[in-house]
Amino acid sequence: MRLKNADPNDIEAQKMIEEEIQKGMIEENYQKAMEESPELFGHITMLYIDVKVNGNPVQAFVDSGAQSTIISKDCAERCSIMHLLDKRFAGMAIGVGQSRILGRVHLADMMLETGETIQCSFTVLEDNKVDLLFGLDNLKRH
Repeated sequence: MRLKNADPNDIEAQKMIEEEIQKGMIEENYQKAMEESPELFGHITMLYIDVKVNGNPVQAFVDSGAQSTIISKDCAERCSIMHLLDKRFAGMAIGVGQSRILGRVHLADMMLETGETIQCSFTVLEDNKVDLLFGLDNLKRH
């Protein structure tokens, strides 16, 4: 009612009208999204797959947002691939957090749940909360 009775030349009234129009457009957009793509409003569960690296079972986190495939030092040791570590690729990994890169294992066997074995490269991190993060480098390749 206040907007209805407001002076159309008043700058504050114009701002309020603009806000009301924008709220209406946002609500309309929301309703359309709910109708056409309700799955966008559900809870997303992270994608983990069971793999075997060098014959050792590991749960891999599939992350298309990660530039490279990362394995923790502890996991690389359990998978007996640390003897293949190329320390020339040591450095720092900086993203959401940061961790020391110990080096890179250029190729190691990774068996997928399907039974197919693929060759993957792994960046070995000193500390990582996830044992194996399957990144975009190997996703694109395979």
